[in-house]
Amino acid sequence: MSPAESNLEVLSIAFGAVLFTNGLSLMLLAAILRSGKNLELPAFGAGLFLFGLRTLVDLDSTRNLAPLVPAVVWDHAGPVCLYFLTVTTFVFMEHYWGAGRYRSFRRIWQAQLVFAVAATAIDIGSGAPGASMNAYLLLVLAWIAIVLLNMAAGEIRSRPEDRIVLVGLVVIVATVVHDSLGLLGLIWNVSVQPLGILAFAGAISYSLVLRAFGNERRLAVIDVELQAARQFQQSLLPRALPPVPGGACAVRYEPMSAVGGDLYDFFPIDESRFGVLLADGSGHGVPAALIASMVKTGAASRAGMAGRPAEMLAGMNRHLYDQLAGNLVTAVYACVDLAARRVLLANAGHPHPLLLSAGGGTASEVGERGAALGLLPDERFVATELELSPGDRLVLYSDGLVEARAPDGALFALERVRDLLADQAALPAQAWADHVVAQVTRWVGKPDLALDDDLTLVVLDIPAA
Repeated sequence: MSPAESNLEVLSIAFGAVLFTNGLSLMLLAAILRSGKNLELPAFGAGLFLFGLRTLVDLDSTRNLAPLVPAVVWDHAGPVCLYFLTVTTFVFMEHYWGAGRYRSFRRIWQAQLVFAVAATAIDIGSGAPGASMNAYLLLVLAWIAIVLLNMAAGEIRSRPEDRIVLVGLVVIVATVVHDSLGLLGLIWNVSVQPLGILAFAGAISYSLVLRAFGNERRLAVIDVELQAARQFQQSLLPRALPPVPGGACAVRYEPMSAVGGDLYDFFPIDESRFGVLLADGSGHGVPAALIASMVKTGAASRAGMAGRPAEMLAGMNRHLYDQLAGNLVTAVYACVDLAARRVLLANAGHPHPLLLSAGGGTASEVGERGAALGLLPDERFVATELELSPGDRLVLYSDGLVEARAPDGALFALERVRDLLADQAALPAQAWADHVVAQVTRWVGKPDLALDDDLTLVVLDIPAA
């Protein structure tokens, strides 16, 4: 081997090794990040991996490093890598630039995948490596023509950072066309495709870096907006708990994200009476938070009905029916009369409150449940009157409490809340609420209480005699 050939061999080894290892690293990174739906990264990595492998298997140095591998394996590996390289290329293009006119990029990689499998079988079955190469080259030229038509028609979804990628695409298309024509014997057969691969890979890498910085900036803006939304939602919540002389009131509110769809509120009526509202809008995050703000407005506009729970919910239902756009809100409203030790309770599709008597025992579900708010425009609700005893404990909660999931998928469940009420009845309201949140945190197995739904808990201890 001449010095020039030796130097070229070394450069080819370095080139193939870099592409091979970088492609393998990108595929592993995609697996770690679990980018199941967005195939940009794994397809790009697979393309680099295949081209690097194809470069290496054609070199005598690589074959000498693995003398136990039969030569026929090396001979077949190069063409097979090329057959499947086109598949990964168009999978990447579909996810990076869109499917193209008439979803042509998707159709190309699907057709190429069928061809690659068939061509591999033909090569192996005939014992002639590269037997399907001429057909492959003609297909590649056809696919390139379709890409150019998409570019001319403006069907490639482009962003500002993609301009350099389009340049890289033009370079690699030119080199692929050149090499394909050379292999077909139409022009001088000197491969320049590695230069195109380097240009395209560099352009893609540069674009991905720019996009990553852009995403970071957008995420920073979203984070600021979410913090502002969180502060706004916090302003919707009552600033103080209602006074319960001789008793106690405790609240715990844990949204699953920066903002949530749960809402609680208190409505003073007179010296001994106040209303308690707990509502849960469908969905999560910002959409649910918007629903919660509408619930707040609907409830505030019906504050004159605070002493009549059934009318309160009916008025809120009429207010919300045309505003929820198909969403629903569950709500429970209680009018608490501390002097008479009586509670009037109305329920709109919400989990039943739990009542634990001062004597202990099993906590019972109380109240009659009607339809959720926003379901029927003229829904009538029924108020249930509860006669309470000194020391009774009334618990209102959202379904995020009982539907908190353990790592194995098991729900926290209503029975577990009942047991906590019965077993820890001696704890004051605030301490019991803290105990419940601690148990839910332990149940979900995450110290930051990462829930699948918003959790709200209102605990009311009736004054002792």
